[in-house]
Amino acid sequence: MAAARWEITNAPTGKFSAQALSYILIVLSMFGDDLAWEEVRRDPRLGGLGLAIRALVHCAELLHVHWAQKRDHAGVLAALEDLRRHEMGGVAAMLEALPARPPARIPPLAM
Repeated sequence: MAAARWEITNAPTGKFSAQALSYILIVLSMFGDDLAWEEVRRDPRLGGLGLAIRALVHCAELLHVHWAQKRDHAGVLAALEDLRRHEMGGVAAMLEALPARPPARIPPLAM
C-alpha cells in the first residue's frame, strides 16, 4: 500500500491518475475503510474530467454506499450501464464480478 500511495501521490493530473484513484476508492470500499475513502475522494484530481471518468467516480461512490449496508441495487446497475455507455464496458464487467457484499473481517488499509 505504501508503494501504491507513493505512485498515486506523485502521478500527474489526468485521466489515468483519476482512473487509478477511482479503483482505489473501490478497494477501500471493499475493505470498509471509510476514513481513507474520504481522504482519497477529496483528491482534486477526481474533478473536472471527462464523462467516462466521472461515470467511474460515480460508480465508485454508489458501490461505497451499497457496500455500507445501504443497498442500492438499482443505482449500482444504472452506474454500470453508464460505464458501458461511455465505452468502459470492460470496467463494468470487472465490477460486476466483485462480490455483492464485501468479504467480512478484512482489516482496514493504511493509505
